[in-house]
Amino acid sequence: MKLSSIAKAATAAVVAGGLAFAAAAPAAQAAYPPVVNPTVSGPAAAKAGATATYSFNLGTTYAGKTVTVTINGKKTTVKVGADGKVTAGIKLPKKAGEYTIKVDGTTAKTTVTIGKAAKVKKVKVKKSGKKATLTATAPKGVKKVKVTIKVKGKKAIVKTVKVKKSGKFSYKFNAKKKGTYKVTLKFQASAKYFAKKATVKKVKL
Repeated sequence: MKLSSIAKAATAAVVAGGLAFAAAAPAAQAAYPPVVNPTVSGPAAAKAGATATYSFNLGTTYAGKTVTVTINGKKTTVKVGADGKVTAGIKLPKKAGEYTIKVDGTTAKTTVTIGKAAKVKKVKVKKSGKKATLTATAPKGVKKVKVTIKVKGKKAIVKTVKVKKSGKFSYKFNAKKKGTYKVTLKFQASAKYFAKKATVKKVKL
C-alpha cells in the first residue's frame, strides 16, 4: 500500500472513532432541572404600582443558581438560596389587571390581581336621522374606552373615546344602513379597575 493511501486510511479511522465517541458521549445536564411541585408565597391581590415580595421554593437542585423572575415583560434577576428558595421584591404594574409572575425556565409561577374587574355599563344607542349616538358609563378613573361598532355589509368602526371624570362618555357615528349593530366596548385599565371582558350590546337601527 502506498504511503498516501495509508495516511488516508488512518485519517478516516480517526474521524470515525471521533464520531463514535461523540455519539456515545452523555447529553449535557440541563441548566434548569425540572421543578417538582414548586411552592409559592406572596399576595394574591395588591395595589397598582406597589412593591410586593414573592418567594418560590424551587428545591435544593437550584441552590446557588441565578434565576430570572418575570412579570408583564419586566425581569428581576435573583440568586437562589442554599435551601432552594428564591425571594424577590417585585415592582407591580401601575395598571389594574391579572398578571402572571413566573420564574423563567421553570414551572414555578403565580398570579396577582391588581384592582377590580369591571365593565362598561348603562349602554344606550339612540338614532336621529342618519346618525346615531352611543352613551355609556365606565368606572371612575378610566380615561379611555375602545369602541367597536359593526353592522353586516359595512367596515367596522373602531374608535378610542375619552371618558369624563364622572365616567360618562358618548360617541356619534354614521348609521345610514339599516340593520343590527353590534357595539363592543372595552376600557383601558386604570389603577383601580380592569376590563376582564368587553361589554357587548346589539341594537337594531
